[in-house]
Amino acid sequence: LSQKEMSQPLTSCPPVITLDGLWVTKMMPTGRFKKDKKGRQRRQKRGQKIPVLVASSIDPVTGKKEALAWFQGSQEDAGSWQKLLDLLLKRGVSYEHGLRLFIHDGSAGLELAFEIVDFPGVKRQRCVFHKLRNVLRAIVGRPKMSREEKKELVKTILQEAAAIYQAADAPEARRRLAAFAQKWRQAEADAVATLERDFETTLACYAVQEEALQETGQNWPMKYLRTTSSLERQNEICRAKFRQARAFWSTAGLDAAVY
Repeated sequence: LSQKEMSQPLTSCPPVITLDGLWVTKMMPTGRFKKDKKGRQRRQKRGQKIPVLVASSIDPVTGKKEALAWFQGSQEDAGSWQKLLDLLLKRGVSYEHGLRLFIHDGSAGLELAFEIVDFPGVKRQRCVFHKLRNVLRAIVGRPKMSREEKKELVKTILQEAAAIYQAADAPEARRRLAAFAQKWRQAEADAVATLERDFETTLACYAVQEEALQETGQNWPMKYLRTTSSLERQNEICRAKFRQARAFWSTAGLDAAVY
């Protein structure tokens, strides 16, 4: 999307929006100057990682994806996310126009931005993949375990944790969490606590699926409602291009690359 396109209202609002950020190197002024070979004063710049925050829609019936807005932030903080959410509001994104769900990775800055920019009635789904990745990092294992034993333990715990989200409905997911916690709490207290933390935010997909069934008779597949994976796959294409460029020397250059 060009800046002009991002200022235009949507003709129809998508029901599902995923939010994610990717980092790129941009040459930023250092405040110092240096003379070139011709004696001219040149502004010195230094490479700095900055986030490009992206909002992409998903049609949960067809699986079609479309970029809605993006924003170059100075960091992945509440202020930068707020500007992206403001862009969505200006495009007419709201519950009244059809939006039902935001999917995101649970970043603290985005959570704060949602407290400032409100979308009444729209549910927020914490990405299940990111939740399971956090569980993986929290697995400790037993003292003096071999590498193979640790690998098998991790595989078992992740399979059982992932199975929680294969439940047919939210009550069943909660029952599966309780059984998982009872089994692993003594041996892997950190992993259990990580899964339990904000667990309800990973279940919004069930309510949205039920709402869609009641409103439209459509059964939206869970693969479009649980994770940010579709947007992350798109962002991987961007990352590959950004790595080829190595660094961008201007806002306009980065704008053109993202466009």
